[in-house]
Amino acid sequence: MLYLNQKTKGIKMSQAKMYKTKMQKVRVSYAVEVDANMIKEYLNEVGSTETVSQFIKSHMTASGIGSLEEHLWNNGYGCNTVEAIA
Repeated sequence: MLYLNQKTKGIKMSQAKMYKTKMQKVRVSYAVEVDANMIKEYLNEVGSTETVSQFIKSHMTASGIGSLEEHLWNNGYGCNTVEAIA
């Protein structure tokens, strides 16, 4: 068992499972409907130069990858196992 703090052994962490890496490309395609006016207002408020389409694509990609990696990590697998490719 690995511990974050070896002196107090307060928080237990299990060691990530080891496996031979085999990368596989998977294309994910979907469409979403958004309130473009609300997104434009938000982008203006935060000072972004992204278009609504660019913002939605980047946000959905980042959210999906983050969610999948968190799920894998919470079930004993290593982090950084998912990578966005062009």
